[in-house]
Order: sequence, then structure tokens, then C-alpha cells
Amino acid sequence: MTREIPSYRGVFENTAAVVTIHNAGTGYHQEVWDPAFASLVTGLPPRAIEQGLLNGTADPLLLAGFYATLVTVSEQYAAELMAENGQEISGGLGKALRQRGIPMRGITNGIDPEPWDPRVPDRAGIPFGFDPSAGDLAGKASCRRELCRRLGLRDPGPGSPMYAFVGRLTGQKGIDVLFESLKSVVRGAAERLFVVLGTGEKEKEAMLGWLAAEPSSGGRLSFQPRYDTRLASLIYAASDFFLIPSAYEPCGLTDFIAQIMGSLPVVHHVGGLVKIRDGETGFSYRLQAPQELSSVIERTTRMFREEPVTLERIRRAAFREIFEKHTWDRVLADSYLPLYRACAAEGRWTPR
Repeated sequence: MTREIPSYRGVFENTAAVVTIHNAGTGYHQEVWDPAFASLVTGLPPRAIEQGLLNGTADPLLLAGFYATLVTVSEQYAAELMAENGQEISGGLGKALRQRGIPMRGITNGIDPEPWDPRVPDRAGIPFGFDPSAGDLAGKASCRRELCRRLGLRDPGPGSPMYAFVGRLTGQKGIDVLFESLKSVVRGAAERLFVVLGTGEKEKEAMLGWLAAEPSSGGRLSFQPRYDTRLASLIYAASDFFLIPSAYEPCGLTDFIAQIMGSLPVVHHVGGLVKIRDGETGFSYRLQAPQELSSVIERTTRMFREEPVTLERIRRAAFREIFEKHTWDRVLADSYLPLYRACAAEGRWTPR
């Protein structure tokens, strides 16, 4: 609109534009199904709308590429989008951008760590404080006991790890993989606890509810089908490992939070989750399959019992990396502001 509508064009003639795509998955495009209606409500000429048609709809994310610099929320997600050959992760948006010669860059999101820092428990919303950077985890053990009490979990003791998932129960988040993996490992011989918090697709809520209620789960799995930020903070603080089996993930923020809270991420090596380095700042697997996730759960359980010194080193490195590389202030200063300045320095906008 700033480029095509005469009354705006003069005002914004020397103004640069940047569009950040946070999630290009199907259902996130805010597309307008009738191109003629899109032209009517925006005042844009039909020829402008037509260049942004994707699967017969007026797609604002595609249309933006003709008028603005496109950026998404991690370097790896940008690469995956632009390599798309069909409808895999963005409904064809990445393929359409590539075919039209529209570039996209990635800047990995940052986080403000202060609201999650367990060294200040009142601010983090947890009942007991602890310091992952110094190996002081007594408060973390107390958080675990409190969580077990609230959820009615039978705690086998400090030699048994706790695994957690907090998030939306959707296909993107890999809930089918999570369910099949949990169905196997919860019934396994190893003593460990599992907590799942989230809402989403009713079918997936029903699957997890059924598994948690199974006698074979033996009080080792708690499923909480609700949105509860206070409970989420306690789960982060209490858990030893945090499961993120996303089918695709633009950036991932739950891994950041888990690292701050001393819970080591276990991630599918995809999108923004590639920032988790296996055996250094967490754990990862390459093939999106239940047996792969289960294998990492078994591996980390063994490490929890047999290699506590190694896990302590990884936990400290994961915590430290957030404050050294991934704070929002650093991302802003090192990446976004230089991008904005470079776009502004280009001067007048020229059509693609």
C-alpha cells in the first residue's frame, strides 16, 4: 500500500520496509481467498494483487517480497524455506519466492532471560531458586518435589530423570512423534518421570490423556491439558530434560527457556532448533521418527545416572550460551539494527 497507493506513495517514498515472517506454515499466512475482495479492501490495483497469488489466494507474505526486505526468525529456517520444492513446510511460499527471485535472510530470535532466571525465583515465578551456572541445583530438586506433589506423580527419587514438554499440541510441534515415543518409554523398565502441558488439537489431547490414564503408565506420566504460565515455569524449573520434537520450527523459544532453567533441550535437528549442539548445549536427533526420540531419551537417561559430571558441563554451557549469544539486546544490536540501517541507506525504493 505504501508503494502502490498514490496518497501513501509520496509520504513513504524514501522509507524502507522490512517484513519479518515468524511462521510461514500453512494457516499462518492470513491469505485472502478472493483476490478481487483483497483488491477492494486494500485499494491495491488488481495487477499488484495478482503478483502475490499463491494457490489461487492473495498471499500477503508472498506479496510483501515485491515491496520489502524479507527476513525470518532463524538462518536455518530461511534456508529450509528457500529450498522448498513443493508444499512441505510453507504451503509453497518458499518455492514461490525462489521462483520469483525474491531473497530471504534469517536472523535467529533472542530472548530476555531475566523473567526466567531461576537465580531470582520470585521474578521467575518458581517457589525455590537455584543457579545452573554454578551447579547449585538444590532448589531445582525442591521444585521437582513440589511439582510431583501438585500433579500426584510418584517420584522414584533423585536417580531418576524428569522429562517435560510444554507447548501447543499440533502437528507442527511433533505431537504424533512425542506420543508414540512416550508410549514406548513410559512403559519401559527405566524409572523416570514425564510431564506434558499444553492444549491444541482435540485428537492429540485425547491421545495423551489416554496414555496418562493407562495403568501401565504407573503414575510416571502427567498430562495437563491447559494453558498455565505459572505451572509451565515450575515444569521448566523441575525438569532435567525438555523435549522439543517439532516437525519444523522457525526458531524455538522453549529451548531458550529450558536452558535458562537448567533443563537440557532434546530437539529434532531442524529449523531454529539447530542452535542446540548435540552433546554440548543439549541433545538432538536427525530423523523425525518416534524411535529416534526414544533413542535420545534412553541415551540421556543413561547419562543422567552414569555421567553426571558430563551433564553438569553441558548444563552450564547451555545456560551460559543464552547470556553470551542469545539475549534480545545482542540480537537487536548485532543483527536487526544493522539490517534496518542497511535498508534505510539504500534510499528510494525500486520495484523488483
